Amino acid sequence: MHVKTALHVGRVSNLTSSIAVSTLVSTKADYKVPTELNGTFYTFYDNGSFCNSKQKESIKLAVKKTAYATLSTAVQTLSGFCSTAPTKFYGDVYDLKTKAAKGKTDSFSSTLVGKKIHFDGQVYDINFILDVAVAIGR
Repeated sequence: MHVKTALHVGRVSNLTSSIAVSTLVSTKADYKVPTELNGTFYTFYDNGSFCNSKQKESIKLAVKKTAYATLSTAVQTLSGFCSTAPTKFYGDVYDLKTKAAKGKTDSFSSTLVGKKIHFDGQVYDINFILDVAVAIGR
């Protein structure tokens, strides 16, 4: 993981980190079926007030296509994280376009962007970069 910060007293601080994620799709089950990729769905927790936060999150893809697929983003709304409301997780969708990709590995980057995330008395703008490797048909 790579972390880069810029702290400014009294202002919004910037934080950038990156992580490598490996996941897989099946050529049989996922061919021409948009598939939400395991390990790519994240959210920012907002220092105890997360459930009532006004933070803004979004996903940005570096590219919309890879060698073997079309990419898009999705939101998963899950219960059990907040007692007052469901929690939104943001991640990547992979739409495999060729069965010839079986046995290959595809890759791309996406960024979870958070604006005005509160943590430990500070306010941050965060870029969380995912370097994603997708094993196909394994």
